[in-house]
Amino acid sequence: MIFVIFVSHLNSADDILKAFQDAGLSTTEPRDNSHNCVKLECTKLITTEDFSIYEWPSVEKAQEVSAKKFGDAQVGSIIIRMNNEELDIQKYIDAMNKVVNK
Repeated sequence: MIFVIFVSHLNSADDILKAFQDAGLSTTEPRDNSHNCVKLECTKLITTEDFSIYEWPSVEKAQEVSAKKFGDAQVGSIIIRMNNEELDIQKYIDAMNKVVNK
């Protein structure tokens, strides 16, 4: 199941990572892997042992990618993909909502 949340402004992958950290969620070993974006056509990629955050150049591009069943949740131009299935994705979605609904 992919969650899609529509927002009126764009947030960055860094904003989402900070929201997860501020919420006390697991963010084990965050690293910038944006070099992989050349192939994926994303603009930024942050990976952790727990999840990956993909930032796309537009909401429309993120929706297009999400429609192909890529990732676990989409917020605006951001898609997250959980790498640790033991974590509660809803807590991560809630943290993203707090960022975009400020």
